[in-house]
Parts: sequence; structure tokens; C-alpha cells
Amino acid sequence: MKRILIACVAVAFAASVVPAASPEVDAAIKTIQSVGAAKMNVFCDLDKALEAAGDKEDPAVQKQIEGLFAQLGPDFTTAWEVGGQLDEKSPDSTEFNAAVDALADKCP
Repeated sequence: MKRILIACVAVAFAASVVPAASPEVDAAIKTIQSVGAAKMNVFCDLDKALEAAGDKEDPAVQKQIEGLFAQLGPDFTTAWEVGGQLDEKSPDSTEFNAAVDALADKCP
């Protein structure tokens, strides 16, 4: 009986473990999460601009977006590019998008 209980606990624990993000994605997530109060308004402007742009090819909006990325810095831009290259169905993408969404939820 004790073995069955231990086996059930082990199976339940294994099923609840979420695969960790790859080191590159983990670093990108930490960079996204590190956006401080000083750059939060810039991130919120970027979030709004990206949402407004959608799939449109508007050069003025693209220039605005590039300017916002420049204000957020090269580390943020690199982290964003890492996230953009992920397979949307991968656990890494899920974790990355959750980090971005958590940050976006802080926007007014």
C-alpha cells in the first residue's frame, strides 16, 4: 500500500512539473522582467504601438516602434527578438509570452 501511495505521489509530481525554459529564453525573460519604473512608460507605449500596428505595413508606425525599442535598449531588443523566434506552441514561448503579458498588465 505504501508503494502505491509513493508511486501516485511521484506520478502527480512529475505531471505537475513544467519544463524550464532554455537558458537563452530564460535570459530573455529576465531581461523583459527587468524593465524598471523608468522605462515602464516606454514599454507601455511600445505595447500600444505594436497592438495598433497589427499586421499593417505602416512605415511611420514602424519607425515609432523602432524608436521605442531603441529607448528600451539593446538588451531588451535582443530579448524581444529571441521571443519572436520561438515556436508559438513551445513551452519556451508560453513562458516568454507570460512574462511579456505580466509586464503589459502593469500598463495603464
